[in-house]
Amino acid sequence: MRTAPPQGPEPLRHPKGPFQAPLSRDEPESDLLIFVLVAMAVALVAFWYASRFIEPAPPRTITMSTGSKTGAYYRYGKLFAKELAREGITVKVVTSNGSTENIQRLMLEGDGDGVEVDAANTPDVADVAFVQGGLETDALRAKVYSLGRLYLEPVWVFTRGTRSYDQLGDLKGKRIAIGAKGSGTRPLALDVLKRSGITEENSTLLSYGSNDAREALIAEAIDAVFVVSGSGGRAVQGFLHDPNLRPLSFSRAAALSRIYPYLTRIEMPRGVIDLVKDIPNRDVELVAPATALLVRRDLHPALVDLLTKAALKIHSEPGLFWDKGAFPRKIDTEYTLSPDAQRYYASGEKFLARYLPFWLATFIERSIVMLIPILTVMLPLIRFAPMAYEWRMRRRILGWYGRMKRLESRAQRQTAGSDVTAYIDELEALEAEVNAHRMPLYYTDQIYQLREHIEMVRRRFQELRAGPAAVDVGAA
Repeated sequence: MRTAPPQGPEPLRHPKGPFQAPLSRDEPESDLLIFVLVAMAVALVAFWYASRFIEPAPPRTITMSTGSKTGAYYRYGKLFAKELAREGITVKVVTSNGSTENIQRLMLEGDGDGVEVDAANTPDVADVAFVQGGLETDALRAKVYSLGRLYLEPVWVFTRGTRSYDQLGDLKGKRIAIGAKGSGTRPLALDVLKRSGITEENSTLLSYGSNDAREALIAEAIDAVFVVSGSGGRAVQGFLHDPNLRPLSFSRAAALSRIYPYLTRIEMPRGVIDLVKDIPNRDVELVAPATALLVRRDLHPALVDLLTKAALKIHSEPGLFWDKGAFPRKIDTEYTLSPDAQRYYASGEKFLARYLPFWLATFIERSIVMLIPILTVMLPLIRFAPMAYEWRMRRRILGWYGRMKRLESRAQRQTAGSDVTAYIDELEALEAEVNAHRMPLYYTDQIYQLREHIEMVRRRFQELRAGPAAVDVGAA
C-alpha cells in the first residue's frame, strides 16, 4: 500500500487586516498623537460654533444725543459721561435742538458701536438719547429700548405783564413761541394748543428756542412762550426770576393729564423757587411729561448695564416735583423696557461686575459663554478617549493572537516530520514584532502572556519538525 508523501507546509499568505502590517516602535505614541489631534479638532469646531453666538466685546466709545448746552439734557449727559468714564467708556455728548432731533438720530442706520465726531462734524447716528414723553411712534418703538423714565419735565407757558392766564384758550389770537424745529416742545405745544382751539389760522405760532424766546418776550415781540424743561434749567430759571414774566397756571391740568396719558399733573407751591422774593407769588398748576432714556436695540448689553447703573445713581435723588426714589421709573408705557435694564433693576449688577473691573468682568462672561459648548463636547470626549485608546491597544494584541492562531491552525494540518520552517520563521517574525513594539505599562501583563503563548506554539512547531519520536517524547 502506497502512502502519500509528507505534505509540505501550505503556501504562506500574509493575513490581510489593519493590524497585520509590521508596526513601528513609535506607534503607541502615534496613536496617542492621533487622539490628541482629534480632541483638538473637536475643540476648535466647538470653539468656532460657540463664537457664532457670543456677543462681541463692548465698544469703548458711544454717542449720546442731548439738547442745547443750556438745557437739562446736556447737563445730565455730562454726568452720564463722567460715570461711564470710570469704567473706561467714552461718551461723546453732542448737542441737538431737542427730542425730535434726538429721535431722528436714533432712527438712522449705523454700526451700533458709537460714532466718532469732532467739533465740526455733527454725528448722524446716536446710540443713546434723552427723549421727551409723548413723541413715540411705531417706527421708533421698533428701533429702540427704554432704560426707564428719568425725571419730569414741566410744560411751562410764560407770559408778559401782570395779567394772569389760567387756561391755554386765553392765548387765542396771541403771538406764541412754540419751540425750535427739532425740539420736543414744538409737537407737544402744537397738540395741546389745538385741543384748546388755538391753530395757525387764529394765532401766530413762531419757532423760537427758549433763549431767543425770552428775549423776544421781554422785547414784546411775542406774547407767550412754551418751554418744556426741568425747573433747574438755566432758561427756566431766567424766566422765573424775571419779575416782568409770569408762568401760566394750568387750571385744567387734571383734564390734560387724562387726555394725554404721558402727562402728569404737578403743582409748584408758592415761594418754592425763592421764599424771600416770593417766586412764584401763587400756587401754579402744571403738567409734565417724563423724560425717557432710549438706546438703540443693537447697543451692547454690557453698556446697557452701565447706563442703567448711572441712571440709578444720577436720578434717584428728590426733585422739586417728586420724592426721593421716585425715579428712575422702571416701567415705560410708551416703549419696550430693555430686558437687560429689567434684569438690572430687579437684581442689580451681575456677580462678577460687583468685584471685578468692567472690562475683566465682561471678558470672563464672554469666555464662559465660549467654554460651555466646548466643555459640553470635550467632557464626553475626555471620558471616552481612554476607552477608545484601550480598545485600540487590545485590538492590536488580539490581532497578534489572530496571526498566531492562524499559523497554529495551518500547522496542525501537517504530519509529523513535515517541513514547518516557514511557519517557525513567520512565528519568529511575529515575536520580533511584538518585542519591538513599545506598549504602555498598563498592557505589560498581556504582552508577557502573548510571548508565553508564542513560545508554546514554537515548541509545537519544533516537535512537528523533529518527527514522531520527538512528539512521543514530548507527549511522555
